[in-house]
Amino acid sequence: MSEEREKRIKALLELRDILKKRVKRLNEEVERLSRIIEIIDDVLVKETMVTADLMKKPEGKRIEIKDSKNRVIGSIIYDEINRFIRFEPGEIEISSDKKPIKSWIEGELRSVKNEFPEMEYSINSSGGKLISIEIRKFPRDKGFELIRKIRWAVTHALA
Repeated sequence: MSEEREKRIKALLELRDILKKRVKRLNEEVERLSRIIEIIDDVLVKETMVTADLMKKPEGKRIEIKDSKNRVIGSIIYDEINRFIRFEPGEIEISSDKKPIKSWIEGELRSVKNEFPEMEYSINSSGGKLISIEIRKFPRDKGFELIRKIRWAVTHALA
């Protein structure tokens, strides 16, 4: 029986060596694949980077937002191709400290960003006065929803 035991031990040791070699090969493959992913990520960052001149002068649709007295509250520039939305106040001064701007729209934008981390946004103000709301790299299917939310926030900030 000891000869049979030795054969089993020898077979188990051979199996163990085969598994160790396989694990080593798989680890090497994982390292190679990780390097390939890093290279792809670097290329994607370079290819999707938006230059400053595109950010300053977005092309696209301009949507005017008016109040019930037909005064221009502001306008939204919507560029679906470059995934850019910018709201700028018009004739009426909008407080950036009121709830729809200060907390609600910020929360809504943060919620979308949590779901789509590549999205960027900023709510710009000076002296409590709203200067602009900008959204970049938004998900393609969320553009009109984001415009609707901005429109709601700025009209309710006037109430």
